[in-house]
Amino acid sequence: NLAAAWFEGKMSSVLIEIEDNFKQFRLSEALMGLYNFIWDDYCSWYLEMIKPEYGKPIDRVTLEKTEVIFRKLMAMLHPFMPFITEEIWQQLDGKNTEGADLCVAKYPKAAEFDADLIKKVEAAKDIISKIREIRNNKGLKQREPLVVKYQASETAKNLLDTEGVRNLIKKLGVLESLQTTDSDVPNAVSFVSGTDKFYVVLNQEIDVEEEREKLAKELAYQQGFLKSVSAKLSNERFVANAKPEIVASEQQKQADALVRIKILEESLAGLPELKTPQSELVSLKLIHAIVGSNIETDRVEWTETTKDNDKFCEAICAFANDLPNYTKPGYLLIGIKNNGQLSGLKVTDDLLKDLGGIKSDGNILPQPSIIINHQSFDIGDVIIIEVKPSLLPPVRYKGKTWIRVGPRKSVATEEEDRRLIEKRVSKARSFDAEPCLDSTINDLSLDIIKLSYLPLAIDKDILNANHREIKQQLASLRLYDTKNDCPTNAGILLFGNNPMYYFPGAYIHYIKTDSAEKDLSKVELEKEFKGSLFDVLREIDNFTKNNITHSKPVRIQDSMQDKTVSNYPYAALREFIMNAIMHRDYQSNTPIYIYEFMDRIEIQNSGGLFGNVRPENFPNMNDYRNPTIAEAMKLMRYVNRFNFGISDAQKHLRNNGNPLAKFEYEIPSKFLVTIEINPEW
Repeated sequence: NLAAAWFEGKMSSVLIEIEDNFKQFRLSEALMGLYNFIWDDYCSWYLEMIKPEYGKPIDRVTLEKTEVIFRKLMAMLHPFMPFITEEIWQQLDGKNTEGADLCVAKYPKAAEFDADLIKKVEAAKDIISKIREIRNNKGLKQREPLVVKYQASETAKNLLDTEGVRNLIKKLGVLESLQTTDSDVPNAVSFVSGTDKFYVVLNQEIDVEEEREKLAKELAYQQGFLKSVSAKLSNERFVANAKPEIVASEQQKQADALVRIKILEESLAGLPELKTPQSELVSLKLIHAIVGSNIETDRVEWTETTKDNDKFCEAICAFANDLPNYTKPGYLLIGIKNNGQLSGLKVTDDLLKDLGGIKSDGNILPQPSIIINHQSFDIGDVIIIEVKPSLLPPVRYKGKTWIRVGPRKSVATEEEDRRLIEKRVSKARSFDAEPCLDSTINDLSLDIIKLSYLPLAIDKDILNANHREIKQQLASLRLYDTKNDCPTNAGILLFGNNPMYYFPGAYIHYIKTDSAEKDLSKVELEKEFKGSLFDVLREIDNFTKNNITHSKPVRIQDSMQDKTVSNYPYAALREFIMNAIMHRDYQSNTPIYIYEFMDRIEIQNSGGLFGNVRPENFPNMNDYRNPTIAEAMKLMRYVNRFNFGISDAQKHLRNNGNPLAKFEYEIPSKFLVTIEINPEW
């Protein structure tokens, strides 16, 4: 069984890494490696590999092997999550052979494993992932069998002749066939995996412009990767001091990158010529008719599709970063073919609503400033998305910094990322992006940032290929000011070892009283939440769930049945508390106050309505006093959707039977929200 052999081998390699981390007391790295192993390799891949065909049972051998694997995973996880793993262990129907209790069972040990087999399955996973990506981008049905061809090579033969690998790719990629070819394949989308070229054959004409853009994007990435590896190998100190196997690995990466670059350049050269000057002229006339004649064409991108959300977001991100420093808006036009003609699009309210959600869904951070309009012509409509340059670059989409220079749109290199950071320093900044001038890098909890935050904020591949020092990485996230060589205010507040040293009011004060008034004699509980927001957010979230919100059964009138009644809905209370943390004025020495009275909860924070938010448009308008903190809270999943928090919270209150929350913001320096208890409580 290929899946089991691969996974057990991978498990042994992870056990070796965990043991090494234990010996060096790197507990966080041990846990993070185990988390990724279980979540990515076991949940996302292994279970998918062994899943039987629809309607058929899993075979007995595979099931028993998977049960053994699962027990080992519980044992590996036990030191970090003892109670949950022990409970699961006890539910395994007496199949545990090493004792009744997990806490006294032997910790799994690494066995010999086939490293080459692991590499081959990882290569197969890369091929499957790229086939799935093409399927999604082209809007193909998930269960529609595809034909995939690959150029014959020794590496491809070695991979696909390995027992089980070809069938694995066909199964998870949902392929009709996987065949060799000696030449380029017409009407196919190509991709490179490792050093081999593959083609996904489509029963439709290929969009040459789109294929050119995709290949150019991949070529730019590979060239940047080659540059970073070559720089490392040209460093004499690295070559002299690094272990021979590490140097050999980097040299192999360099050689593979050169092969991939050659394949991509040949693929680009083999594409048909760009659109004719006449169609280019049509495009220019159309652009001028829509957005005016005084505009550079490299501040405009157009597309026919209305469903490629990734393409839209990449373009918006690139225009927001404004790397050429036009200091003018960029425009994404939807409803124009690659030849410059109108596509015949008919704009609907649902389409405009979906596009409007791009701004608030939190995938582009910091939140972009966009305006969406549309114009109608005789043969079709055009949607116009105007994107203003961001005051807080670099702007990222799903962890990647996209830029546009002339016709090129791609992921920013390290040098281009640095230029964007320098741009931000020269612009007006919010308080949380300003330097905390008396602080140093040692005031930050770098282990937490490296292990817990950077993987959330930056795309995994970019992070792995990133050779910048930690200060530059933090600066790209607005957590460090390289000009003043110190953390920003957001850096200290989010990840500082002692934020209150610099911001005395940066804590939460919770007070519970058995009264409807602020009566000190009736105070039952008082608690302060202090420390970095990384810690405080988790602590106040758990406290809200376990200590403030409660449920109990209540008999339904004229019935023998009970119903569950809650004093406050957790989701609503959490939303209001997170809003207070996100929008408060951290220059004030006044903390956030949470008062739990016998009949209501009051949450009060310093700082009233901010920016574009005024009494006449609250809560329908949103603005951010602390955009960097807001971005971090979104990445850490304490905020779900920008500009929907209050409406969602009110909905939860209504569904739970509570009155709607009341807001007081007449005093410019204070914001107060009152949540009344469920009358049935």
